[in-house]
Amino acid sequence: MLISQQLRLQGKNQATFIYSLGGALLLLAVATLMEQLQGDAKRVSGLQAHYAQEEQAKGKGASGAAGPAGQGGSAAAAAAAAGEEGAALRKTVDKLIKEKQALQEEAERCAAATKTANAKADALLAQIKGFDKEYDRLLDENKLLKHRQAVGGGAGGTHEAAPRRKDD
Repeated sequence: MLISQQLRLQGKNQATFIYSLGGALLLLAVATLMEQLQGDAKRVSGLQAHYAQEEQAKGKGASGAAGPAGQGGSAAAAAAAAGEEGAALRKTVDKLIKEKQALQEEAERCAAATKTANAKADALLAQIKGFDKEYDRLLDENKLLKHRQAVGGGAGGTHEAAPRRKDD
């Protein structure tokens, strides 16, 4: 009886470990994506600041403040490149946000599955305890019946008290 309980507990512990490990891996992936998202957000902020500086320089160049004639074209090209890179980074940030949400949902599903598995394991353990009690009762009843048979020579020999029943 003890060995079967130990094996069932070991199975429960293994299932809990596997679900916990899966949850930990998902949390690690979410943390990594969050770090990437923060890095991308910093780069976008830097590009926006650079773009704003380029726009200011472009505005000064258009008013005739200073600079050679060829510099206005390179500033416009740089601004266009910065705008394209900013758009690409925004797409990357949006993609990472969606991935983060998907991973969070997966982590929630794993947590729910872990909770369900633990509840099932607890229910099985309670059922096993009930089976152990019933098995012990049947062993006692069997022992009593064998004793009656040996002493009385059969079922009709003596009138001892009837063996305990589960419902008594």
